[in-house]
Amino acid sequence: MRMTTRTLSAMALMTALTAFGSLLRIPFYPVPISLQSLFPLLAGALFSPRAAAGTQAAYLMLRLLGLPLFSQGGGMAYLFQPTFGYLLAMPLTAALVARGVQSLARPPAMRSLALVMALGALFLLVFGTLWLYFSFAWITGRPIPFLKAIGAGLLLFIPGECVKVAAALLVARKFQSFLRS
Repeated sequence: MRMTTRTLSAMALMTALTAFGSLLRIPFYPVPISLQSLFPLLAGALFSPRAAAGTQAAYLMLRLLGLPLFSQGGGMAYLFQPTFGYLLAMPLTAALVARGVQSLARPPAMRSLALVMALGALFLLVFGTLWLYFSFAWITGRPIPFLKAIGAGLLLFIPGECVKVAAALLVARKFQSFLRS
């Protein structure tokens, strides 16, 4: 599949928006609250699975190369942070949402699109929470109870993720026709 200049530009913008979203955060332990998880959902709604994952993988690679937009800095050492699982899940989430969107009727009903995005957000939270739990036990050597990991890494974020799904739905509706033209 050949990508248009418009699509490539939109992908670069999505990567930049994800980076910007990582700067909009509320410091919270052990997982900061940020806007960045909005963008894998939006990328999945707007792009093919490969392109959607590519926007988030590009963001992740830029940060691992040392750009200091992670909550605790940047670079390869971030691989060992308890919150890295959320970031690692972002390309996967974008691809899963895009795959789900592809399976919907054209144009997708808002309810169906919302469900696909909500499942993507849930995948991101579950993946990140599992990484958080195992990271505390194996990497930091300070295990936390599993229920505490679920509370601090998943349940706390559900209301915000619902708002992000709604925002992604509204933005996606506006930009889907732009990318197809």
